[in-house]
Amino acid sequence: MKNLIHILGPGASGKSTLSRNILGDLSVVEVSTTVQALDQHLGMTKPEKVKYTLSGNGIALAGNLKNGSDSIKSMDALSQVIELCWKERDTVIVDPVRCSKKFVDWMRNRPEPLAALFIYLDISLEENIRRLLARRRANVLKKGDVPTEEALPEKTYENMLAFRDRAKGVWEHACSTYDRFPKQCLVIPERLSAAESATAAREALEQLHNGTAEVTEGV
Repeated sequence: MKNLIHILGPGASGKSTLSRNILGDLSVVEVSTTVQALDQHLGMTKPEKVKYTLSGNGIALAGNLKNGSDSIKSMDALSQVIELCWKERDTVIVDPVRCSKKFVDWMRNRPEPLAALFIYLDISLEENIRRLLARRRANVLKKGDVPTEEALPEKTYENMLAFRDRAKGVWEHACSTYDRFPKQCLVIPERLSAAESATAAREALEQLHNGTAEVTEGV
């Protein structure tokens, strides 16, 4: 049976960090390829260059190490990349900030057997703002400038709220309507460190295989 780990959470909640920590450091390599993906706006397929990442621990990431699944533009391309990953690994991670209920439904309707682990990174609004500001200041420092920003720009703030609402909505959709089993839902609170979050995710994956509780919270 194939496994899919779907990491959900607001922007700057730590999705990419969690993905990298789950992958570990065992012979991680990025694979580049091209798929023919459906462009819904044009109503036709066109080539899309994509990457996926393979780890020696038997887990793959649908996307590159830097940007994760957000490096893949279309849902059609993402689903194809996941299938490519499954040809080489039994467990695949997806971690897009541009998550959607349609993707959860794609998981639900996949004809082959599938074990699903949904992970939600639960961070407060205040922590979300703090992390985004820290990220923006770090980007300014990389350019050699002095950061002076004390608050998020209005557009950035609005986007943050939209991403928060979207992630929470997809998470609730997954927990309430995804009715295939094995299924495991894990909430990781902001108090956990990156290492603790990865440990909680690995333990939840093991629980998924063992058929234990459907909804848990990292501790």
